[in-house]
Amino acid sequence: MKKILCFSLFLLFTHFFCNAEINFTFSLAPHIGLTYGQFDEILYDTTGKECSLLEWEQKPLLNFGLSAEITINRLLISSGFEYGLQIGTPVMHDSDWDDGTKYSYTTHPLKTSKEINTQLLIAYRLYSDYIISIIPEIDLQYMYNTFNAGEGSGTRYKRQIRVYGVDYSRHTFLIFTGLSLSTKIKQAFTLTTGILVSPYTYQYGFDYHHGVKHPFTSIGIQESFFSKIKIKSELAFACTDRFSLILNSTILFGNTDKGLFYSDYYTDNITLCTDQKTGAKLWSAKIGLATKFKIF
Repeated sequence: MKKILCFSLFLLFTHFFCNAEINFTFSLAPHIGLTYGQFDEILYDTTGKECSLLEWEQKPLLNFGLSAEITINRLLISSGFEYGLQIGTPVMHDSDWDDGTKYSYTTHPLKTSKEINTQLLIAYRLYSDYIISIIPEIDLQYMYNTFNAGEGSGTRYKRQIRVYGVDYSRHTFLIFTGLSLSTKIKQAFTLTTGILVSPYTYQYGFDYHHGVKHPFTSIGIQESFFSKIKIKSELAFACTDRFSLILNSTILFGNTDKGLFYSDYYTDNITLCTDQKTGAKLWSAKIGLATKFKIF
């Protein structure tokens, strides 16, 4: 296996660096945008029925960041960092069920909501002419999201209640693979669309419920395969040979991932609850504007 891998890397190396002509470019692209989305935090009872659901809104986040791109002939390597902060008035919805019957519902205003998003993309122009390019790619993405919900109000067993706040954070690591199609529109415009699927997703969520008598912590860990889909598009306008304006959008969605549940609700220490499972679900829609500078 190691010999095959080394031989493949050798062929790739010689393909890009031993040819007579090498086209190398390096570009930077600061960007800004908005994100609308939601993170769902789910707990199942011992029979597998949903007994608790916390819906954390992102409505919206203001995102800004920077990406760097290297192209070597048909090979493209891109990395990016993005930071998002809350600018709207989202809420957290907290619902509870007992044997399938909903008995509690409260809403909590979000004091803060933040996101850190990093990506590494490796792509190759498999086919390319003056008008159309077919681009298979691998995309590694890591997201860190934090939420701070204040005191909430609602009903429990048809009685009005007020409850303490909740803090929640989630680490999400996704591997995407898929195909993009790039089309040149007239001389200065290029439209690129792509669809990717995630063969592997890992999520780690940390939940802390505030309280005077009984504060508690919960941890949910989920792993899944082929449960997330990403659809992206961008419209680039080449103002000059070295400067472009890019309008982009990304939609991320998928199924609910189920996994392990740890908590200190029933014990003094955080313990694995073997008879219960957790669930995690997310969706987001982003739109942004980037300015791309070709350094060399």
